[in-house]
Amino acid sequence: PDNFFKVAELIKELGFDGVDINMGCPDKKVEKQCAGASLIKNPKLARELIRAAKEGAEGLPVSVKTRLGYNKDELETWLPELLAEEPAAIIIHARTRKEMSLVPARWERVKRAVEIRESFFSSPSAPTPPARGGVSSLRDGVVGADSGFVITTDANSYTAKTVLVTAGSARRKLEVKGADALEHKGLTYCASCDGPLFADMDVAVVGGGNAGFESAAQLLAYAKSVTLLNRGDDFKADPVTVKKVLAHPKMKAILGAEILEVKGDTFVTGLVYQTKESGGSKELPVQGIFVEIGSSPATDLLDGLVELTPYKQVIVDPKTQQTSQKGIWAAGDCTDGLYHQNNIAAGDAVKALEDIYLYLHAS
Repeated sequence: PDNFFKVAELIKELGFDGVDINMGCPDKKVEKQCAGASLIKNPKLARELIRAAKEGAEGLPVSVKTRLGYNKDELETWLPELLAEEPAAIIIHARTRKEMSLVPARWERVKRAVEIRESFFSSPSAPTPPARGGVSSLRDGVVGADSGFVITTDANSYTAKTVLVTAGSARRKLEVKGADALEHKGLTYCASCDGPLFADMDVAVVGGGNAGFESAAQLLAYAKSVTLLNRGDDFKADPVTVKKVLAHPKMKAILGAEILEVKGDTFVTGLVYQTKESGGSKELPVQGIFVEIGSSPATDLLDGLVELTPYKQVIVDPKTQQTSQKGIWAAGDCTDGLYHQNNIAAGDAVKALEDIYLYLHAS
């Protein structure tokens, strides 16, 4: 996983548009390295690799190509393992590793894969994809004689002269043992909201980007101590911020740290991590864990219609919230705004509505 994290990080730095993991390659040399099609036999490792790539790529889409199974058709059990990590796409070679290309592709199994996907995400226990209010597409259309838009949802289609997009984003979760059970019980995703609750306590921040260091800086005003754990060997935050925050006497940072488990019964009591130098796992006693490992804007419906950042955030004019497409505004966490908070999102939306009113009635 560490290598996948670093490679994905490099791919992003080099300016590529995405990462595709081949979990179907039948090359024996590749399989001997526990990679390629051999990952079908090791779903736990496969999932860890996808998570590591998504974290390293930080916003770039991560897709997976694979097969129906290894020696036999294992689609019913193998596909849900991949779906649980929510890759951007899954490409299926409709044969097993054993069959290679010696038999015709079984297209009925591709159809079954789609059924499994639909069933998986409709299950109450399934992970929730970034919400977008049931909107499946937003495209240029014609309304009478005036240019406008057609908004297609899972219930109906609607026409409009203007559109305000407030689709939000989904924070990347810390997917380790104990994290789900202790969320909101010491494990949180917002230092601005919850920081004051941890006054005079030892806390940890997971993530070494600007968001992680900004959270650490806020927490230093309240906490007894702050330990920042970064999976990579280098911090992604700007050097000035890193130097300033790490200079604080209550601040400590650990590089190359892989989080293994969140500990606690009723509330968080610590976290377990490992580094290459540690030679095994270590436990860090803390009462609070603040996770800052990025978020995924729910902007798929706008792809190709408005300008997006490499992180898929909508680029807006900060004065008006207008996008690059005339007639479309955006507000909140789906935009490229510097700060993402509920009150800021609400203010941005009000600003956009003021501008939309002028657009409709004064132009």
